[in-house]
Amino acid sequence: MLSIAAWIALALAVSAIAYGNVRPEPRVNVRWSPGVDDRQRATLEGQFHLTQGEFKEGRTWSYRIADTTSTNVETLVTHPSVEDTYGIDRNVYTVEGAPGQFDGLGLALLLGFGTSTLACIGVAAVRRLPLGHLQQAPLAVWVLAVFSIAYVLFFVYPVFLNSDHVMASEADFPAGSPADGIGMDALLTIAFSRAWLEHGTPYVAGNSYPPLTTLFYAALVPMPFEWAFALITAATLVSYVFVAFVFPLRICAHGRASPLLMLIGVTGAFSYGLRFEIERGQFDMIAMCLCYAAIALYHQAARHRTLAYALFTLAAQLKVYPFLFVLMLIDRWRVLRENALRVIMLVAASTALLFVLGPTIFVEFVDGTISKLQASGPYSFIGPVNHSIKSWVVLWARQAAERQVLWPMQHAVTIQVVLIACVLACLGVILATVYRANRKGVDVHLLLGSALCAVLIPGVSHDYTLPVLTGPFAALLLKYEHVIDGAGTRYRRLLAPILMCSAAYACLLFSPSYRPRFLGHNTPILMAMVIGVTWLSLAARNLTADTRSE
Repeated sequence: MLSIAAWIALALAVSAIAYGNVRPEPRVNVRWSPGVDDRQRATLEGQFHLTQGEFKEGRTWSYRIADTTSTNVETLVTHPSVEDTYGIDRNVYTVEGAPGQFDGLGLALLLGFGTSTLACIGVAAVRRLPLGHLQQAPLAVWVLAVFSIAYVLFFVYPVFLNSDHVMASEADFPAGSPADGIGMDALLTIAFSRAWLEHGTPYVAGNSYPPLTTLFYAALVPMPFEWAFALITAATLVSYVFVAFVFPLRICAHGRASPLLMLIGVTGAFSYGLRFEIERGQFDMIAMCLCYAAIALYHQAARHRTLAYALFTLAAQLKVYPFLFVLMLIDRWRVLRENALRVIMLVAASTALLFVLGPTIFVEFVDGTISKLQASGPYSFIGPVNHSIKSWVVLWARQAAERQVLWPMQHAVTIQVVLIACVLACLGVILATVYRANRKGVDVHLLLGSALCAVLIPGVSHDYTLPVLTGPFAALLLKYEHVIDGAGTRYRRLLAPILMCSAAYACLLFSPSYRPRFLGHNTPILMAMVIGVTWLSLAARNLTADTRSE
């Protein structure tokens, strides 16, 4: 009876999840009013639950509309920013082709009970296997299984097995103006450097990059943009090769070019995050290449530590968040005075470089940074591709307010502080285990924890920063590959948190537009990864295997 109850419960749970995702969302056309710019349009798209926008012509866009209730439809067609619509009955406020209450229920039940049946068959089959077979399975087999499940759920199913019965078009990145083309961020950053060369200040149009970034991009100003964008793309790809392949091998004492490393590196090369970075012409991977090179030099070549400090400082001057990796430049944890002096030195060096273009430019940089942190409305960069804790909380609070639940919006700042405190508390737990162990070398738990803090805590952290996790995650798996393969009882204790991290990382490889709605934002997935690596750090603290890589 218990087995039957479990089968039914799992079937109903899967059916409920599937029901919210197999129901087809109808398409409508919206012609925006002449005064609506790109940022206002993006805000209105979120307000009216318009997704997968496709530019048609002039001011007309085609969308899938998730909320087909008469209230939302009436608000849309009567809004002053909407000039006209197509696919909507403007008299009774209904959407043509909108699913009925029970549309898709049959398919959802089929998926639910089919999945539950296969799961029960799988459990029964596993019970008949000798336990030793599972214990001896290489870690690469488990990680490959997790990645394969993610590939089927978040690519094969939404692209080829969707309810429209047509191959879904890719809608990875937020739609900008069609005239902007590819490399929007690179074009803007080069424009900042051009403004400095021509007018004496780079801090125009919302620039908040450190002053050294202006110098870095000034060399690209004389080039045709096509050449500059090609150069940035080439540097990004070279940096990715170092981050995903070279860096994990350098910091892991038992690291080798195993199939597991190839799996992480190759899948990351085709990931949503890296394609997003290249499409925008961003340089996060270049900055993190410098940061990870500094960490590797610091621990592997003591005579080159001055160069390591220089590379680390340069990385923090290109993108501020690499400074959150400062704890990785410590190898003797009990020497508190020496460690404090090192951190103070790096802070002083980074602060001094902020004056590289003069004190006036420094003041403008500080003002621009403060304005960005305090920004609201469309200029706050709140949106589905900003996976910062701040963005996720504000989006969630807005959605709750639309349903007349106001307390999340009233306490949004408090919720943000609590979640950031939780992330820092997890990092503190990892740091405590590292301090207790007091081992030399790079601790892979602290490395991945620092990377997760770097993509979660800043107020603006777009999805093109996700590839910075590739190197630390690969290093984590390489560290445990030699420990787990055939390790017996320790294997069962460590497998759960490793698979938790692997499942979260595998989800991040795919566009949110291909995932179910409850996985449509990356912040909860990243938070789950924080919990997983903290759990793993605690579970592994008593391991007796050689851990020089920690």
